Amino acid sequence: MKSRKTLLFITLVLCLLVLGCGTPAILGTQEIPKTSEPKPVDQAATEPQFDATEAAAKPTAIPPTETSPSHAKAQIGYYMLMELTYDPSVWQAVLQASGNQTTHGQDAYELIHQQYGCSLHDNLGHGVPETWTVSENISVINDVEFQVTQWVDSTTGEAVLVVYHTPPNNWENYHRVELVIDGHASECIQAAESVIGLSAKGLAGE
Repeated sequence: MKSRKTLLFITLVLCLLVLGCGTPAILGTQEIPKTSEPKPVDQAATEPQFDATEAAAKPTAIPPTETSPSHAKAQIGYYMLMELTYDPSVWQAVLQASGNQTTHGQDAYELIHQQYGCSLHDNLGHGVPETWTVSENISVINDVEFQVTQWVDSTTGEAVLVVYHTPPNNWENYHRVELVIDGHASECIQAAESVIGLSAKGLAGE
């Protein structure tokens, strides 16, 4: 009888052990928060965007194009109307006096040589330094006679001032164009006489 109870006890213990091993122990659970996965970087949002519409709205700069040389005219007279015909690729017309400063009510310009800086304008009369020596001759330019008066700086031997007067020795109905030189005298005189040649007929009233 005793042994039977002992056997029954052992059987119960074994059953309990078997049941205990088959059931997982619940010690209390804590929900672990899910970590959000990193979102992929949108490179299109971080990099500068090329706007085709904006690019099309901005015009492309076009470099200036050279044109064939042409002649222009500039009125240089203060006391009477006097036009010079010149090559604008060589000379630049610069405003010297507006209409209310000239007796005829027109603007007066001066031609400036773009390379050498010498200038052509109306001869308004002025004194010269004692170191300048003067010479005078008659020159025919484009079939028009001019009385050409030239001043040379004796300290350098270079021409500094030339006045073209037509008709020669006429002081009643005449035109006088003055060339002021500051270096490169021969080049300036040659360029000036090209202008005088283009303008000669008009200066002579023809």
